Amino acid sequence: MILKHSYELTLSDLEQYPIWYFPDYEDVEAYDEDADESTVTPFLGDGPLDRMSIVKTIFTDQSGVKHPGFIHLKNSDHFGFLQPGLYLNGEQARGVMFWAAQRNPANSILPNYFSELNGKFPIEFETVPSIHYTPISGVLEGIYYYDDNNEVQVFKL
Repeated sequence: MILKHSYELTLSDLEQYPIWYFPDYEDVEAYDEDADESTVTPFLGDGPLDRMSIVKTIFTDQSGVKHPGFIHLKNSDHFGFLQPGLYLNGEQARGVMFWAAQRNPANSILPNYFSELNGKFPIEFETVPSIHYTPISGVLEGIYYYDDNNEVQVFKL
């Protein structure tokens, strides 16, 4: 069984297995003592995809440049659950996350790679086609976060 932490997934992992799911902890702890709630394993198409998953997604910026990335699939299209991320120039080290959770990005020093995205919004995204889930698409306007009232807000770059 292939197991990884979700934050360790690389572009190469998503190319090889476009769907990774979060298995029950009890099912994987025997295979990996480091398994926890962030552990994922490739979905091999051997049953229904009824678990929270990470799926390969294509992002297209305003200039038409396509970037590989991912979103989280759950039984919701709420942005807080999707947590989109893309790889700039196809590089794993340049992964860009558009979900900041409880942190207002205006109060943070943003990593330099966000400057590469200036003028490239809105960025459209769409999951790669699969018979195992309903495709999801959307538009990114910037970095998303929850405000003090627990409402999703966007910090535009």
